[in-house]
Amino acid sequence: MVFGLLFCLWLLFRLAYLRTGSGIKIAIAYDGHRVPMDDWIRTRRHFSDLLQQGQISQEVSIRLVDPALANSDSRVDHLYKKYKFRAVVLASVSLKAADPSKPSTSLKFTAKHGAGGHEFHEATVRHLNAIALSRPPVVDVHDLIKRNAETLFESLLMLVGACALADNRLAEASGLLTALDTHIAARFKKSEFPRNAIRWWDCSARMRRGNFENTAIPSPDEIADALRYGAAAVERYLDEFPAVGNVQARHLFFAGQLDEALQLTERVIALPMKPSERARANLNHAVLSLFKSNYRNCYESFQRLFNDDLGMLPWEDLVNFADTAREMGQPGAVYLCGLYRMVTKKQVPPELAVAVKAWLDEDASRKDLVKLYARAQRLGAPQAASPKPRTKAKKRSRDR
Repeated sequence: MVFGLLFCLWLLFRLAYLRTGSGIKIAIAYDGHRVPMDDWIRTRRHFSDLLQQGQISQEVSIRLVDPALANSDSRVDHLYKKYKFRAVVLASVSLKAADPSKPSTSLKFTAKHGAGGHEFHEATVRHLNAIALSRPPVVDVHDLIKRNAETLFESLLMLVGACALADNRLAEASGLLTALDTHIAARFKKSEFPRNAIRWWDCSARMRRGNFENTAIPSPDEIADALRYGAAAVERYLDEFPAVGNVQARHLFFAGQLDEALQLTERVIALPMKPSERARANLNHAVLSLFKSNYRNCYESFQRLFNDDLGMLPWEDLVNFADTAREMGQPGAVYLCGLYRMVTKKQVPPELAVAVKAWLDEDASRKDLVKLYARAQRLGAPQAASPKPRTKAKKRSRDR
């Protein structure tokens, strides 16, 4: 009877232990050879020190679970549903006894973070394993414990940062991924995997604040939020990921800061980048030059686009942008409304065609834009079908 009572008390304690916890709840299951409790306690203590040194603002609750509770997909799903864990980590630890004086471990992390699609989950696990396996051999048992704690710390940052990014909690994601990038900087160059991927995730989290549609004018709060996070991304990542400059130039346009947007775009154009990113930079330069009444620069940038990059841009969506810019009262936007419709082979309404012609006729310095508009008409005009060659039978029939 006493045994039954103790067993019930143990079950109640385990249930309370797994159910409680505030902030981000993480389940850690160590499945390995001789991982004693005192080693786990020292690992946890060092892990807590790392959390404080990393200045992680989120409260984190770690729960040590039996590996049997996390050794299959169905059991991991049970942990998520019943105990509301945000991440579950199964760490397989094996001691290599080739040289007893220099213990070492082989850590393989598998995780299911509960957010994002299958490809995003697989990418998270690849990054996680690459980080865990990047450390040199340990010197002694104390070094082994320290290494396990640091691996656990980095894994937590990776997992919870990925969860936050997938759930669109962007400030939280950026804070965690930035801390992770700082922590692994001594072991990986910026261009090396997985650090380059982690930095791109952080960059994406910062820039996604300005992911508003072209079909409506964003609110002042949305613009201010996008500008603040975008400026931090440009400062940190522009040389690595020039596309952030293209996005921030859009934010600056909506904020009415055309000079700053144009200066940033010129910085972007000077950087090496992918063809699709360069197409967007040339488009930004053309549009901003138009709005700044620098019609020659506008003409030259659009010419480069039409010559090399016409198929790399979402012209249907750009029609929406032009309409929104016109709604904002931006001078010259009426020209874009007609130009983009020409490129996408859309019908230009008669009143819009009249407005475009009137705008072009207002200023003789817009003569280059008249030529550009005519070229857009040819680009957007449906191609005439090539005449089919007449067969000999048809030719004889016609000759008769």
